[in-house]
Amino acid sequence: MAGRAGRLTWNGVRRLALRIRGGAAYTPPWSASVLDDVALNRPWNLVFRLLRVVAAIRLRLPDRFGIRPGVTVVIVNWNGAGLLPDVLRAIERYSPERPEVIVVDNASSDGSRAWLAAERHRLRPVLLPRNIYHGAAMDLGFLLSRTECLVALDVDAFPVREDWLDVLGAKLRDGATVAGAQALRGYAHPCCLMMRFDRFVARRHTFQPHVGEWRPERLGVEEWDTGESISRREGVDHVALLPRTRARGPGHLGSVFGDIVFHNGASVRLLAGDRVEGLEVADVRASWSEAVGRYIDGGG
Repeated sequence: MAGRAGRLTWNGVRRLALRIRGGAAYTPPWSASVLDDVALNRPWNLVFRLLRVVAAIRLRLPDRFGIRPGVTVVIVNWNGAGLLPDVLRAIERYSPERPEVIVVDNASSDGSRAWLAAERHRLRPVLLPRNIYHGAAMDLGFLLSRTECLVALDVDAFPVREDWLDVLGAKLRDGATVAGAQALRGYAHPCCLMMRFDRFVARRHTFQPHVGEWRPERLGVEEWDTGESISRREGVDHVALLPRTRARGPGHLGSVFGDIVFHNGASVRLLAGDRVEGLEVADVRASWSEAVGRYIDGGG
């Protein structure tokens, strides 16, 4: 009953906001007002507003209480129980500096949550009661971080070289504000993306797709995919991209970017039951198994 009453109250507030606002045209989160977020049914953005205020305060506190030097790796998980153990093993093997790892779980039902709870000594789990989708969950993980630098890593991606964080960090020290794997349309893909905490907060960046009416033919023109707006807003001169240096195929399956990070592209969608042209679940499993054997269990 309480949940139903809450939904009715929220719907009433939304209708009022729409009436005041005078329409439902899309407004991107980084330029939206509270009224926009209410009218457009984006309650998580109201939470993010509060978290950004807290982050701004933390940025002004001493390291012990605020943002400290170092790196946090943020992973969003949804039913990736078969992938997470390998990803964590790879991070531990190839990260001598031992970054903090945050895993935001989108209400998984495959045993992921029990595994994450049992691994609290190795990572920081954020267990959500419902699926808020990849972009918003990554925003939450970034805003809950406590270090100067942040890395987004997909649950079907992992490092393959010990200097992977050094390579990404060097790009930022050389003047880039974003460094990451090069997507087809020339933006840093969130399968592996590094940026500074203060930049993410100050620019009100978001990994949530800029979708508007969601017209696939407009992707990269007026509508952007998950995380794409970060690169678009920062500008080509401030984004350092790691090209794809190896691919198993078909498609983007088994890609390695900059010789430092492996990504089993589109595999999560396939394992979740989506159809991806040219790919089968057997391809996904074979590619992952080969990569784990080569880079984690083997000699690299």
